Amino acid sequence: DVEMTFRSPLCGSVMSKSPVTLYRKNFSSRYELSREHQILEYLGQRQAPVPPVVMSHAELAYLDMHHGGPDLKAWLSSSALTSQEVTETLAQAIDALIKTAQLNVWHFDVALRNFVVHEPANSTQASVWLIDFGNAICPHFTLQKPLWMRPHFHQHPLLQAALTKDWQQFYERHGLVQPPDWHTSFDIPN
Repeated sequence: DVEMTFRSPLCGSVMSKSPVTLYRKNFSSRYELSREHQILEYLGQRQAPVPPVVMSHAELAYLDMHHGGPDLKAWLSSSALTSQEVTETLAQAIDALIKTAQLNVWHFDVALRNFVVHEPANSTQASVWLIDFGNAICPHFTLQKPLWMRPHFHQHPLLQAALTKDWQQFYERHGLVQPPDWHTSFDIPN
């Protein structure tokens, strides 16, 4: 555990002082770090159920964030859960997806491992956080897609539109000739 003091940038008062367990997520590139950090901060500022980011280090490509707890798969495997606890927790997981989608963040990697059950020390009520936004897209940020994703007719129209817009901006930014049809194969320049 790491003891941290969080201060409000607006009034300088102490908001919380309690032991906090941190989770460090390493990234293979600064691009991936930047994408996930932007999305987590955007969602966190809008009270979406995601882990708060404590620190980001661009040169070493990692994020430190609050450790939520066990993932949903491990939590569901634990014994002594009532059907009411399971129902309420699964409802929170669905609510987390709905809240992020309402904020125009599309996760695209929905799995039990990407939800954590957060049980704060000073609360009897657990909450569910959505984690791992490595495959997520968000139209509020340019180039907010995994680089391997290209628009395709079988994708949801919102995903197609976001990917097409991102690739158009990428090609414009680099002064490249754009493909005539974004839904067919095109080369990705280095």
